[in-house]
Amino acid sequence: MNFPRVSSWAPSALLSVIAGVALYCAAQPLNWWPLAFVGVASLWFLSNGGLLSRFCWGTFAGFVYFYLLCDWAALAARTELARFALALSQGCFVGILLMTWAYVHRGYKTVLAQRPLISLYLVAAIDALLWVVAEQCRATVPFGGMPWGSLGFSLVDSPLVNLSPWGSVQLVEFIAVFSSILAASVLCSLRERALFSAIAGLSTSLVLIIAPSFIGFSVPGSASIRIGVVQGNVPDEDTLKPDESRALIVTQNHAQATRKILAQHPDLILWPESASDRDIRQDQEANNILNSLMKESRGVPLMLGTQQYAGNTRTNDYIAVTGDGVVGTYSKQHPVPFGEYLPFRSFIERIVPEAKKISVDMIPGDSRAQLSVTAGGHNIVAAVPICFEIAYSQIVADGADGANLLVVPTNNASFGRSGEPLQQLAMTRFRAIEHGKSAIQVSTSGTSAVVSARGVVRYQTDLFEQSAVVLDVPLISSQTFATKTANVRQYLCFALGILCLAGATYRLVRQR
Repeated sequence: MNFPRVSSWAPSALLSVIAGVALYCAAQPLNWWPLAFVGVASLWFLSNGGLLSRFCWGTFAGFVYFYLLCDWAALAARTELARFALALSQGCFVGILLMTWAYVHRGYKTVLAQRPLISLYLVAAIDALLWVVAEQCRATVPFGGMPWGSLGFSLVDSPLVNLSPWGSVQLVEFIAVFSSILAASVLCSLRERALFSAIAGLSTSLVLIIAPSFIGFSVPGSASIRIGVVQGNVPDEDTLKPDESRALIVTQNHAQATRKILAQHPDLILWPESASDRDIRQDQEANNILNSLMKESRGVPLMLGTQQYAGNTRTNDYIAVTGDGVVGTYSKQHPVPFGEYLPFRSFIERIVPEAKKISVDMIPGDSRAQLSVTAGGHNIVAAVPICFEIAYSQIVADGADGANLLVVPTNNASFGRSGEPLQQLAMTRFRAIEHGKSAIQVSTSGTSAVVSARGVVRYQTDLFEQSAVVLDVPLISSQTFATKTANVRQYLCFALGILCLAGATYRLVRQR
């Protein structure tokens, strides 16, 4: 098998743009998921040539993708520089991936040339594995990583999502990339007049994409509880009077919306992240609002997001409150760099004055993302990854282990009407299927949603509206294979990736 080679700059630039745009179109808010395979195939056609040039073209393709995807970064930071820097940093991982593909192809070229048909599948498998490893690296470094925009989340409406209970994003992405490369290699086979290889590659690709549609898994019967999902909405910061507290108004909005559903007798009420940025445990005004509501609801358990301040630091907390007070606290493990805390503060503040608004750095908590409360006669154990933590497989899996509900509290008010809320909802739907749990995404300003364990959206709000609803939600205690094997799977992927690189290095040394 001869690998595709695009050497001149014009076709390379075109393929880079096609790859980036196709991957963006596959994701929310457009959600044209079949284009994910076009994006991967375009990147693969770029993967052979000089290592430095592959890095540059891959970085450019990644930059196009993430720049289009992360329009919300400029809105939140109020500077286009943040969006540019985020896209460039994440695009570098795509550049490293293409450089790694080119390196591995060189190492295995002589071996693969001797067995054309076997090489077709082996190359696709190695490259797919390296894609998974690159995504795991992106989810790990720097500053704890940024897995937002992973390919698997774009495929939540594809048949491949049925593989997620068995292998999370790693398995979904492996099969997606493997299939994309097999389909792309058909052009190489036809150019070499290897008709059998072309037919084999295309048919295998189609089977792998379609076959998961027939994978069935049953969700065990379980009890249901009535859950109130409250989206209180946020005031326009520009219209506030000098003596008005935006944080306090947000809390009042959520209390007001909650009162509208008390007559429906919810067993549990969910408020979002930052429903009370003024700590209800220390701030008297915020505490009065909550106490008044708890008396009216006769102690119906409530989960809500608040902040806890200690000196010049803070934690982002999600707490469980009953008539007896606070009965559980989870502090966000993965604060967002440059959003919730500032690395290199003195330097960043000089070049981005808006960064000074992050005046108090958020520090991470050390407990797993889980809260327990008794409600409606049932012991509710909820996995509660906060906001961006829904993108981190390990954090969600740790919280889902032993849980019977998935709750994703988030505050999307800073992201305006960008694609961020729908991108996050796609992740919530993916995690619901992966872990076999009913999932509730509850936001201050949208999008809030209730999702079944099969990823079906049962209820969804619009952006920047006040909304409250009470729905019967099943509690599901069973654990999927993906939940149980999260740690092992991550280490296994890294180990296999290192083994592939070591094999390529060994072959290159032997050739020389």
